[in-house]
Amino acid sequence: MKQDWLEDLIALLDTGSLINAALARNISQSAFSRRIQSIEVEIGAELIDRSSKPIAPSRILLSHEQKIRQLSFQQKHLLKQMKIESQTGSKQIVVAAQHAISTSLGEYIINAISIKESKAHVRLRSANYAECSILLLTEQADLGLIYKTHHEISKNHEFLDETIISQDQFIPVFSKHLAQDLIEGPQKKDLNVISYPTDTFFGAQFNRYILPNLETKYNIITIVETALSPAALEFASASVGVAWVPKALAQKGLDDGNIIDLSADLGKLGLNIVAQRHFNKRKVIDNQIWSKLSFETK
Repeated sequence: MKQDWLEDLIALLDTGSLINAALARNISQSAFSRRIQSIEVEIGAELIDRSSKPIAPSRILLSHEQKIRQLSFQQKHLLKQMKIESQTGSKQIVVAAQHAISTSLGEYIINAISIKESKAHVRLRSANYAECSILLLTEQADLGLIYKTHHEISKNHEFLDETIISQDQFIPVFSKHLAQDLIEGPQKKDLNVISYPTDTFFGAQFNRYILPNLETKYNIITIVETALSPAALEFASASVGVAWVPKALAQKGLDDGNIIDLSADLGKLGLNIVAQRHFNKRKVIDNQIWSKLSFETK
């Protein structure tokens, strides 16, 4: 479908009326009405409900709203990618990675791709666990990089290839200068923590594997809740509370001596760094690139 048609339909969905949609598209109402009629003739379905006052989107149009928006996005993305390849003589490879991975390991991934594809333009999209999956399944990303725990068993996916490319650890960190006062003492004491929302990947892992053991020794007090592990790391560095973060993300602070790993006292969780690609993207992320993604973290 023409991109202009999709944008006309989205304007109609966004505004809910012909008048406002025409204003949004910067044309007269009569011209916009003729364009909608042309689309209706082409597809053989009514897209506006002419019995309502004022005229509004039809039931059929409303029922396909999500697909229309997705199609518009994908077409724009395709045209942009084609333009980049035409101007630079290179293809674009889109990598969707969890925030902690893109922050700490993005350089390794880009280098691994660049070794094979010297003319490739790599676009690194930082997202949460669920968003990475959506970008892969809708083919908006060529490669996905996510964390999985050692407890998760690899399984065959209907649409995805999957391989473990490295190991990491989910560790508790805190300001090195105040860490001793935080944990020492025989009696059960308060422990200030930086937590994650329960519907996030790290929040679910913390609640399932870390929190039950902590609660036998400490009164857990959530000081700050954030969905972003880089933000949690900053709070821990500033002595706001203990934060569990991937070790690869915390490595620079550990090496500089600004924070300390409290795993021996508070517990840690093993993580796998997993690469994923859609079956339809095997030509973009070919086996030579796929095999070069493995690396070691400290």
